[in-house]
Amino acid sequence: MKRQLISEYIAQLEMKCNPTVEFLKTGIDSMDGLMNGVAMPSLNLVISRQANGHSAFGLSLFKAFTLLQKIPALYCTTYLFSTDVLNSIIGSELEIEVDKFNYLSAQEIKDIQRYVKEKLENAPLFVLDTSCSFLNLLHKIEVHILKDNLRVIFIDYFQLYHNNPKISRNKIFVALHKLSVEYKIAIFLFYTLNSKKRDLNQYEPAIYELNEFEALRKIPNTIISLFRPEYYGIKIDDSGYSTAGQAQITILKNDFGKTEQIYVNIKLKYNNFFVEQEKPPF
Repeated sequence: MKRQLISEYIAQLEMKCNPTVEFLKTGIDSMDGLMNGVAMPSLNLVISRQANGHSAFGLSLFKAFTLLQKIPALYCTTYLFSTDVLNSIIGSELEIEVDKFNYLSAQEIKDIQRYVKEKLENAPLFVLDTSCSFLNLLHKIEVHILKDNLRVIFIDYFQLYHNNPKISRNKIFVALHKLSVEYKIAIFLFYTLNSKKRDLNQYEPAIYELNEFEALRKIPNTIISLFRPEYYGIKIDDSGYSTAGQAQITILKNDFGKTEQIYVNIKLKYNNFFVEQEKPPF
């Protein structure tokens, strides 16, 4: 146990001090300023409660990497079909609500066809929408990495894949971290917190909520929390600003930069997390 602890410590220290570590831009300037971008390699844990926009956040990053920067990325999901992911990307760009894709006008269909041809047809984006065990998922991801030269992986979300109680969370996180280092890729793992276990009136995700599973705190290179005050009926923040249509992104752990909060405007109906909010912190 001690030998493993020391080896993990040395590995993390070398990663922090490695001048050859590459950073990718997320598309959120203030977030890139805090994190220096997304490190390659890195394991990034995104935590939130239900209905706080974790899928919208993930899809926004997915779009920024694949469409804007032409970086090959894979989105793994069990509760969305690949067409849902594409609809979300198209809807965020053309401002079409996903629920309306079954009732499109002739002009909207033409706009979508043009957008697909111009933006999506040759984009290096890949979707894995199958339900499977985590071990099977890791195998499929590795196949995609070798076949499609992937550089970023999204797993949305952890609990839906962790369906074998015999495999501990610690082993899964160690395997993901090893995968990121071996192939020099960035992995985003989304984790939904149990709202029933939070303290009374503690709506904002806190890092102590991960104490139950040591690996959740120690192994990821970054831990990012998402929080929508408006969802909990908090209409005004501590500085007197309206929280309508806003999200708070907090960098709780960061091996490569600062730990701080940023604030963005969001349009959840379009799965858009990219409008910067110009105002002081809460």
